Formats: sequence, C-alpha cells, structure tokens
Amino acid sequence: RAYVQSALSMKILVIALNYAPEPIGCAKYTSQLCVELAKKYSHDVRVYSAAPYYPDWKTYQEYRAFRAKNVYLNNVLVTRMRIYVPKRPNAFNRLIHLLSFSVRLLFQVPNMLLFKPNVVVVILPTLVSVPIAKLICFLSKARLHIHVQDLEFGVINSISNTQRKLFTLRALTKTIFSTLERSLIKMADSLSTISNTMQRQIRNILDEPNRRIPIVRNWYDNPTIDKTDYFSKLRAGRKIALYSGALGRKQGLDIILQAARELQTNKHCHDWLFIIAGDGAAKEMLVRKCKQFALKNVIFCDLFPDEHYLSAFSSADIHIVPQLSGVSDFVLPSKLSTLWGLGCKTIVAASATSEISSIHREFPGICDVYEPEDLTSLLGAIDAAPDKHFDKEVCISYARNFLDKDKNIRNLHSEINYLNEK
Repeated sequence: RAYVQSALSMKILVIALNYAPEPIGCAKYTSQLCVELAKKYSHDVRVYSAAPYYPDWKTYQEYRAFRAKNVYLNNVLVTRMRIYVPKRPNAFNRLIHLLSFSVRLLFQVPNMLLFKPNVVVVILPTLVSVPIAKLICFLSKARLHIHVQDLEFGVINSISNTQRKLFTLRALTKTIFSTLERSLIKMADSLSTISNTMQRQIRNILDEPNRRIPIVRNWYDNPTIDKTDYFSKLRAGRKIALYSGALGRKQGLDIILQAARELQTNKHCHDWLFIIAGDGAAKEMLVRKCKQFALKNVIFCDLFPDEHYLSAFSSADIHIVPQLSGVSDFVLPSKLSTLWGLGCKTIVAASATSEISSIHREFPGICDVYEPEDLTSLLGAIDAAPDKHFDKEVCISYARNFLDKDKNIRNLHSEINYLNEK
C-alpha cells in the first residue's frame, strides 16, 4: 500500500503571497490546502510565500532579520521571503508590494528547479509571479495551475477609483492592467476559482465564455462551538453588531462608524454596540474618526484568539460585512463561509449583480444585503435585523452542501491530479 501511495504522489510547488501563521484571508485556506495535500494525499509539497505581515501590514518581528527563511509548518516546508510592505496601502504601493514578491521569488528559482515539481500551483493574488512559475514549469517539464482567490488588478483598479489624484490616469491604468491580466492568466494550463461570479469574471477577461474553470469554494470546518455568551460583560442590555477581519481600504469600514453615529443620536433606534475586531492599514484612521465623532457605542479590539473566535461569532446578534462599491462585484468575503456555517445573522454589502446577491435570491433567509456605501440602506438593514427573517438552518445547510472542507479540497486535488496525468 505504501508503494502504491509513493508511486501516485506528486511534487507540488505552491507559490502564494500569504500563508500561516497569518490568521485570516487567503492564508488560512492555502495553509489548510497544503497540509491536506501533504498529509491526506501523501504529496511532497513545497511552499514559497512572503514573510507574514497580514492583516496589520507589518512584517512579523521574527522575520525582519531575514531575506529568506525556511520553516516547517505541519510537515510542509515553507520558504518565507521578506518583501516590501507599505504602511498605508494604496493602488500604487500595493503594486510595488506585489512586484517585490516576484523579485524575491526570482532569487529562489535555483531552489525551485532543484525541487523538480510535477505541478506548480499559483494562488492569486500573486498574478505578477506567474511568469516565474511558467519558467519553472518550462524548465522542469511541469504543469501550471492557477487558483484565483482574488484578482489583484481588479481590486487595485477599484481602490484607485476612490482616489481623485489618480482620476486622469484611471482609463490608461485600467487598459494596461486588463491587458496584462489577460496575458498572465492565459499562461495557466488549468484554472480554478472560489465563486460563480469570479468564474464569469475570468472567462470575460480571457474572452473564453466556455473555458473550464472548476469552482473550489472557501470552506468551513464545522468544529464544536462553545455556546456561552462571549460578550456578556459588554452587553449591558445592548445588541452586538460585530465586524471581525482585516481593517483595510477595500473593506469600506467607515460606513460602520457612520451608522454608529446615526444610531447614537437617534433615541428611537435599537440600542446597539458595534465591535470592530482586527487590525490593518485603516485601523488608525478608524480609531481617529471614532474619537472625532465621540462614539460611545463602538469598541475596537484585536482578532479573537483561535480558541474563542467561534464563540464570539456565535454570540453576536448580527455581523456586518461591508465592502466598497465595485469590489463587491467580484470579491466574495471568505469570512462568510464561517458565518454561514455557524448560522449567524449577516448583513452584507452587495450589488444586485454580485455573487452574494445571487446566493441571497436563491437561498432566502441566508443573509440580508444592502447597497455598498449606502448608509441609508445599511441603517434600514440594522433597524430591521431584530425582526428580520434569518433562517439559521438555511445557512447551515448551504455550508454543508457547498462549503464542506473535505469536498472542496478533494475537488482541487482532483484538478491538480488530472493536470499531472495529462
């Protein structure tokens, strides 16, 4: 049996910007995928990733003295490379940030060639590293698979739309990025992504409406939950509205403070306490605005510890998941997998054409939606939340049917295995 497993095992090289111990975002799913490929499917997995910096956009202290450092995480060898990390991310320095990852990756090409991979897997957002991955494939006679978590050029374009100083360059940069994006994605031998909307987006970019792009959704673990009220000492008779995650520009978190300000001055509204948990480039600005508005109904805290975050999520009365207009069209927040798996009440920013709105229409009661960056729409959703019909069983059933961890990892493994056998 051991002989059969070794005969079928592959050498899989994974290139990913983010990886454990980063607690949220793409890192969580990439790390779990690599561990499962190594342990469950007996593959030899090697990862090249940036030194951890997310979500607070600061390189972790223990990696600051190294240009590159090899570490073993759950039997997976990970090479961490120190890259440029902007203190205040914007459209321009985010692009430099991504390019610096590719530059560091170039110095690792000899080591990657010595590994002799059968398949190279690139997890986007690291699109600018695709040419290096393709070079490794060419020299190693390997195949290239791209798994799209996020289209960084699309997000950069959306963020730049909010910055007036880039207004005159917007059309030009969008054209350049679109052309570059299409050229780089076309280098892949196979593709996968996390949602139907992202699948359509990629097909549009490639101008290939029938291109085979399997959907591998960000999954939910379904662990045991402590049902005690995590926020019992903070409530004081108030309802808890929680946001937990990265505090960045594309999240559009300013609208939560605007909602808190309106509700604080309106005695006829429900008594809400807004908790914003996490870190990121926008946190300093958000805290400053909170003090400026003299908000007594907003609390900032760090991300919840691993042993408590499920209890905290389950204890909140509602979860608010804001996004900027434009970003919501093609980004499906990964936190929704956990929230729906727990059966939490969620209010999500979503345009009518987004993936979230499609799910909302197909599975009534799974969440409530509001128009991105529309304060009136958000306030209406918050006000209606206590009496609004949220169906916990619909949430949990959706998570079990579409967000099962084993099923989604098995689907991606099948795609990689099929590519290797071509």
